[in-house]
Amino acid sequence: MKTLAIFSLCVLAVSAGLIDIDIDILSAPTNVEVDRLYNSIVTGDIDRAVAQTLALEGLSRGAIIEDVVDRLIREKKRNTFDYAYKLWSSDGQDIVTQHFPIQFRLILAENHVKLINKRDNLAIKLGAAVDHENDRTAFGDANDKTTDNVGWRFVHLWDNKKVYFKIISIARNQFLKLGSAADDAGDHTAYGDNKANTFRHQWYLQPAFVEKEVVFIVYNREFNQALKLGRAVDSDGDRNVYGHNGDVSGSPELFGFTVSPL
Repeated sequence: MKTLAIFSLCVLAVSAGLIDIDIDILSAPTNVEVDRLYNSIVTGDIDRAVAQTLALEGLSRGAIIEDVVDRLIREKKRNTFDYAYKLWSSDGQDIVTQHFPIQFRLILAENHVKLINKRDNLAIKLGAAVDHENDRTAFGDANDKTTDNVGWRFVHLWDNKKVYFKIISIARNQFLKLGSAADDAGDHTAYGDNKANTFRHQWYLQPAFVEKEVVFIVYNREFNQALKLGRAVDSDGDRNVYGHNGDVSGSPELFGFTVSPL
């Protein structure tokens, strides 16, 4: 037990500023460790969760981490990405790579990815035309799933103990945002913008499973509206992208987006 205590203190010193955790986390039954780590994450004590995770990984108990991540996604916990980000930005990049679904690494590593709506199987793009503010309307593309036109990069920022993202179009080099005006349904249209200086340009992700596939509900920080595709189609078969005025957390099969390499 002395060896375990020394290891625990070393982990805490390098990862979380000497956070005090129970030493028996390194030897407790699996269900106890799963609950303890899960509770640290969902209550927002992310530094403690990182310390616990590094300790578990150091003892080759990664299966516990995977059980917790699976539970967080099944229960659609927003804090899942806060936890992944803090691991990624400390000593835990390998943990994210090994024990989280690959989508987390793709996003946190700022890889070029495509966002495909689960219901309609359309990838988000920005249109070619610009309006009087040099913004481009966002669409779900009826045909393209391979070119830079449907490519995006997530740039992360940490604010008020939460991780948010600026989502940048590869082809247009513009930031995804929601427009300031709402339509009759209370929805806000999505655009690409040359600048990213408001909360309308920031997003957070809620993970979920749909038929065992990881999807993300993409929420706008300013309006707390989730991205969706409209029901009307244009002459190209494309659909406009909006922020939805209403609660969508229970419908990832309708409002979720898959993330995959471009």
